Amino acid sequence: MTAPEGEPLTFHGLRHHFASWFMMRGGRLEALSKILGHATLTMTMRYSHLSPDYLRSEMTKTEAPRAQGEQNVGDVVPSESVTV
Repeated sequence: MTAPEGEPLTFHGLRHHFASWFMMRGGRLEALSKILGHATLTMTMRYSHLSPDYLRSEMTKTEAPRAQGEQNVGDVVPSESVTV
């Protein structure tokens, strides 16, 4: 493992890397807090940096495939198909 260019590889940096790795592989924040010995979840959240690619992949989990003809909330419905 190497540190970012120009930065030394440190124990502290490895803790940050582990915390991020743990969370991105499905670990629970409460468990990570205990593993790292933190008193608060706020401190643990500072350690667990999530990559932009990981966050994007998590967002795609909220996208359900639509059945043919199904509409999402907020879709514009053509006026001729509206019945009163």
